[in-house]
Amino acid sequence: AFGALLFATFRRRWLSQLTRPVGAASESSTHKPPLARHQRRALGGLALISAFTVAYATLFYQKGGFLNLLVQGRVDRQVGDFTVPATWFLSISTGIFILATPFFAALWNRRIARGGEAPDVCASLVVGLALLAGGYALFAAGFGLAGEPAVPMIWFVAGYILFGLADIFIWPPQIALASALAPPHLASFVIGLWYVSIGVGSYASGLVGGAPVGADPLRALAGLGGATALFALVAWAARPLLLSHINEGSQIS
Repeated sequence: AFGALLFATFRRRWLSQLTRPVGAASESSTHKPPLARHQRRALGGLALISAFTVAYATLFYQKGGFLNLLVQGRVDRQVGDFTVPATWFLSISTGIFILATPFFAALWNRRIARGGEAPDVCASLVVGLALLAGGYALFAAGFGLAGEPAVPMIWFVAGYILFGLADIFIWPPQIALASALAPPHLASFVIGLWYVSIGVGSYASGLVGGAPVGADPLRALAGLGGATALFALVAWAARPLLLSHINEGSQIS
Protein backbone atom coordinates (compact mmCIF):
# COMPACT_ATOMS: atom_id res chain seq x y z
CA ALA A 1 0.00 0.00 0.00
CA PHE A 2 2.85 2.37 0.83
CA GLY A 3 4.51 1.59 -2.51
CA ALA A 4 1.27 2.35 -4.37
CA LEU A 5 0.97 5.65 -2.49
CA LEU A 6 4.54 6.65 -3.43
CA PHE A 7 3.88 5.77 -7.07
CA ALA A 8 0.68 7.83 -7.19
CA THR A 9 2.37 10.80 -5.49
CA PHE A 10 5.62 10.97 -7.47
CA ARG A 11 4.81 9.41 -10.83
CA ARG A 12 4.51 12.77 -12.63
CA ARG A 13 7.83 14.01 -11.24
CA TRP A 14 9.86 10.83 -11.77
CA LEU A 15 8.18 9.20 -14.76
CA SER A 16 7.14 12.15 -16.90
CA GLN A 17 10.30 11.93 -19.02
CA LEU A 18 9.78 8.31 -19.98
CA THR A 19 8.84 7.86 -23.63
CA ARG A 20 8.16 4.86 -25.82
CA PRO A 21 11.31 3.69 -27.65
CA VAL A 22 11.47 4.68 -31.30
CA GLY A 23 9.97 1.97 -33.42
CA ALA A 24 8.29 0.22 -30.48
CA ALA A 25 5.04 -1.43 -31.36
CA SER A 26 1.85 -0.29 -29.73
CA GLU A 27 0.56 -2.59 -27.00
CA SER A 28 -2.77 -2.71 -28.79
CA SER A 29 -1.21 -3.52 -32.13
CA THR A 30 -1.99 -6.94 -33.56
CA HIS A 31 1.20 -6.96 -35.62
CA LYS A 32 3.76 -9.21 -33.98
CA PRO A 33 6.98 -9.15 -36.00
CA PRO A 34 8.99 -12.39 -35.99
CA LEU A 35 12.09 -12.44 -33.86
CA ALA A 36 15.34 -11.70 -35.62
CA ARG A 37 18.31 -14.04 -35.21
CA HIS A 38 20.11 -11.72 -32.82
CA GLN A 39 16.99 -11.45 -30.68
CA ARG A 40 16.65 -15.21 -30.49
CA ARG A 41 20.30 -15.55 -29.48
CA ALA A 42 19.93 -12.86 -26.83
CA LEU A 43 16.84 -14.51 -25.38
CA GLY A 44 18.67 -17.84 -25.50
CA GLY A 45 21.41 -16.29 -23.37
CA LEU A 46 18.80 -15.04 -20.92
CA ALA A 47 17.33 -18.55 -20.76
CA LEU A 48 20.76 -19.98 -19.92
CA ILE A 49 21.23 -17.41 -17.18
CA SER A 50 17.77 -18.27 -15.88
CA ALA A 51 18.95 -21.85 -15.40
CA PHE A 52 21.53 -20.54 -12.95
CA THR A 53 18.80 -18.40 -11.38
CA VAL A 54 16.85 -21.58 -10.66
CA ALA A 55 19.90 -23.04 -8.91
CA TYR A 56 20.46 -19.82 -6.97
CA ALA A 57 16.84 -19.63 -5.81
CA THR A 58 16.89 -23.31 -4.83
CA LEU A 59 19.85 -22.75 -2.54
CA PHE A 60 18.96 -19.25 -1.34
CA TYR A 61 15.44 -20.12 -0.21
CA GLN A 62 16.70 -22.85 2.07
CA LYS A 63 16.62 -20.02 4.58
CA GLY A 64 12.85 -20.41 4.78
CA GLY A 65 13.00 -24.17 5.36
CA PHE A 66 16.01 -26.26 6.24
CA LEU A 67 18.15 -23.37 7.48
CA ASN A 68 15.31 -21.98 9.56
CA LEU A 69 14.85 -25.39 11.20
CA LEU A 70 18.55 -25.35 12.11
CA VAL A 71 18.22 -21.87 13.59
CA GLN A 72 15.20 -22.96 15.57
CA GLY A 73 16.67 -26.15 16.96
CA ARG A 74 20.46 -25.88 16.95
CA VAL A 75 21.37 -22.18 17.33
CA ASP A 76 21.82 -20.34 20.62
CA ARG A 77 19.38 -17.45 20.24
CA GLN A 78 19.53 -16.24 23.81
CA VAL A 79 20.36 -12.56 24.41
CA GLY A 80 20.17 -12.00 28.14
CA ASP A 81 16.67 -13.01 29.17
CA PHE A 82 15.32 -12.68 25.62
CA THR A 83 15.14 -15.48 23.10
CA VAL A 84 15.42 -14.15 19.54
CA PRO A 85 12.63 -15.73 17.43
CA ALA A 86 14.01 -17.94 14.66
CA THR A 87 11.83 -16.15 12.10
CA TRP A 88 13.67 -12.88 12.76
CA PHE A 89 16.72 -14.32 11.05
CA LEU A 90 14.76 -14.41 7.79
CA SER A 91 14.78 -10.61 7.70
CA ILE A 92 18.55 -10.22 7.90
CA SER A 93 19.28 -10.81 4.21
CA THR A 94 16.32 -8.67 3.13
CA GLY A 95 17.44 -5.83 5.38
CA ILE A 96 20.99 -6.00 4.02
CA PHE A 97 19.62 -5.98 0.47
CA ILE A 98 17.57 -2.84 1.15
CA LEU A 99 20.35 -1.00 2.98
CA ALA A 100 23.31 -1.95 0.79
CA THR A 101 21.78 -1.71 -2.70
CA PRO A 102 21.94 2.12 -2.86
CA PHE A 103 25.60 1.97 -1.81
CA PHE A 104 26.53 -0.44 -4.60
CA ALA A 105 24.45 1.52 -7.11
CA ALA A 106 26.30 4.72 -6.19
CA LEU A 107 29.64 2.91 -6.34
CA TRP A 108 28.98 1.54 -9.83
CA ASN A 109 27.57 4.86 -11.09
CA ARG A 110 30.67 6.66 -9.86
CA ARG A 111 32.85 4.11 -11.60
CA ILE A 112 30.94 4.54 -14.85
CA ALA A 113 31.18 8.34 -14.57
CA ARG A 114 34.97 7.99 -14.37
CA GLY A 115 35.09 5.98 -17.57
CA GLY A 116 34.97 2.52 -16.04
CA GLU A 117 32.33 -0.16 -16.27
CA ALA A 118 29.94 -1.79 -13.86
CA PRO A 119 30.23 -5.58 -13.51
CA ASP A 120 28.51 -7.34 -16.39
CA VAL A 121 25.50 -9.48 -15.55
CA CYS A 122 27.49 -12.72 -15.90
CA ALA A 123 30.22 -11.54 -13.53
CA SER A 124 27.51 -10.44 -11.11
CA LEU A 125 25.99 -13.91 -11.35
CA VAL A 126 29.31 -15.50 -10.41
CA VAL A 127 29.83 -13.08 -7.50
CA GLY A 128 26.30 -13.68 -6.23
CA LEU A 129 26.74 -17.44 -6.26
CA ALA A 130 30.16 -17.12 -4.61
CA LEU A 131 28.72 -14.95 -1.83
CA LEU A 132 25.94 -17.46 -1.29
CA ALA A 133 28.53 -20.23 -1.04
CA GLY A 134 30.39 -18.06 1.48
CA GLY A 135 27.24 -17.85 3.57
CA TYR A 136 26.98 -21.63 3.66
CA ALA A 137 30.66 -21.81 4.57
CA LEU A 138 29.99 -19.63 7.61
CA PHE A 139 27.04 -21.78 8.65
CA ALA A 140 29.17 -24.90 8.36
CA ALA A 141 32.04 -23.25 10.25
CA GLY A 142 29.65 -22.50 13.09
CA PHE A 143 28.78 -26.16 13.45
CA GLY A 144 32.35 -27.27 12.91
CA LEU A 145 33.95 -24.92 15.43
CA ALA A 146 31.29 -24.48 18.09
CA GLY A 147 31.78 -27.86 19.73
CA GLU A 148 28.46 -27.40 21.52
CA PRO A 149 24.89 -28.51 20.76
CA ALA A 150 23.91 -24.87 20.33
CA VAL A 151 25.80 -22.87 17.68
CA PRO A 152 26.45 -19.16 18.48
CA MET A 153 24.03 -17.14 16.39
CA ILE A 154 26.77 -14.81 15.13
CA TRP A 155 27.64 -17.46 12.52
CA PHE A 156 24.13 -17.37 11.07
CA VAL A 157 23.90 -13.58 11.29
CA ALA A 158 27.14 -13.29 9.32
CA GLY A 159 26.04 -15.93 6.82
CA TYR A 160 22.73 -14.19 6.18
CA ILE A 161 24.57 -10.90 5.63
CA LEU A 162 26.39 -12.63 2.76
CA PHE A 163 23.03 -13.92 1.52
CA GLY A 164 21.76 -10.33 1.36
CA LEU A 165 24.85 -9.15 -0.52
CA ALA A 166 24.44 -12.06 -2.94
CA ASP A 167 20.92 -10.87 -3.75
CA ILE A 168 22.29 -7.49 -4.84
CA PHE A 169 24.40 -9.19 -7.50
CA ILE A 170 21.60 -11.45 -8.73
CA TRP A 171 18.16 -9.83 -8.87
CA PRO A 172 18.66 -6.19 -10.05
CA PRO A 173 21.10 -7.00 -12.90
CA GLN A 174 18.97 -9.86 -14.18
CA ILE A 175 15.69 -7.93 -14.05
CA ALA A 176 17.38 -5.10 -15.97
CA LEU A 177 18.77 -7.60 -18.47
CA ALA A 178 15.38 -9.23 -19.07
CA SER A 179 13.86 -5.81 -19.70
CA ALA A 180 16.67 -4.78 -22.06
CA LEU A 181 16.71 -7.97 -24.12
CA ALA A 182 12.96 -8.35 -24.56
CA PRO A 183 11.49 -7.16 -27.88
CA PRO A 184 9.01 -4.33 -27.16
CA HIS A 185 5.94 -6.42 -27.93
CA LEU A 186 7.16 -9.25 -25.67
CA ALA A 187 8.59 -7.25 -22.76
CA SER A 188 6.03 -8.23 -20.14
CA PHE A 189 6.01 -11.84 -21.33
CA VAL A 190 9.81 -12.19 -21.16
CA ILE A 191 10.06 -10.60 -17.71
CA GLY A 192 7.24 -12.86 -16.52
CA LEU A 193 9.06 -15.91 -17.85
CA TRP A 194 12.18 -14.85 -15.98
CA TYR A 195 10.15 -14.71 -12.77
CA VAL A 196 9.04 -18.27 -13.45
CA SER A 197 12.64 -19.34 -12.88
CA ILE A 198 12.39 -17.97 -9.32
CA GLY A 199 9.17 -19.92 -8.84
CA VAL A 200 10.78 -23.11 -10.09
CA GLY A 201 13.73 -22.56 -7.77
CA SER A 202 11.42 -21.90 -4.83
CA TYR A 203 9.60 -25.17 -5.48
CA ALA A 204 12.88 -27.03 -5.87
CA SER A 205 14.12 -25.57 -2.59
CA GLY A 206 11.42 -27.53 -0.79
CA LEU A 207 12.40 -30.75 -2.52
CA VAL A 208 16.10 -30.24 -1.86
CA GLY A 209 15.68 -28.92 1.67
CA GLY A 210 13.58 -31.83 2.82
CA ALA A 211 16.35 -34.34 2.24
CA PRO A 212 18.91 -33.23 4.88
CA VAL A 213 16.38 -32.62 7.69
CA GLY A 214 17.51 -34.77 10.61
CA ALA A 215 20.90 -35.47 9.04
CA ASP A 216 24.27 -34.23 10.25
CA PRO A 217 24.04 -30.43 9.85
CA LEU A 218 27.73 -29.94 9.12
CA ARG A 219 27.69 -32.46 6.30
CA ALA A 220 24.44 -31.07 4.88
CA LEU A 221 25.66 -27.47 4.96
CA ALA A 222 28.98 -28.44 3.40
CA GLY A 223 27.11 -30.23 0.61
CA LEU A 224 24.81 -27.29 -0.09
CA GLY A 225 27.71 -24.86 0.00
CA GLY A 226 29.81 -27.07 -2.24
CA ALA A 227 26.98 -27.28 -4.78
CA THR A 228 26.67 -23.48 -4.74
CA ALA A 229 30.41 -23.05 -5.29
CA LEU A 230 30.26 -25.54 -8.16
CA PHE A 231 27.48 -23.54 -9.83
CA ALA A 232 29.63 -20.40 -9.43
CA LEU A 233 32.56 -22.12 -11.18
CA VAL A 234 30.33 -23.35 -14.00
CA ALA A 235 28.86 -19.87 -14.43
CA TRP A 236 32.37 -18.42 -14.64
CA ALA A 237 33.39 -20.98 -17.25
CA ALA A 238 30.22 -20.28 -19.25
CA ARG A 239 30.60 -16.50 -19.04
CA PRO A 240 32.14 -16.01 -22.54
CA LEU A 241 29.33 -18.05 -24.12
CA LEU A 242 26.63 -16.20 -22.19
CA LEU A 243 28.07 -12.79 -23.02
CA SER A 244 28.36 -13.66 -26.72
CA HIS A 245 24.62 -14.32 -26.80
CA ILE A 246 23.64 -11.33 -24.69
CA ASN A 247 25.86 -8.74 -26.36
CA GLU A 248 24.46 -9.62 -29.76
CA GLY A 249 21.02 -8.42 -28.74
CA SER A 250 21.73 -5.67 -26.24
CA GLN A 251 24.27 -3.07 -25.28
CA ILE A 252 23.99 -4.28 -21.68
CA SER A 253 26.79 -6.81 -21.10
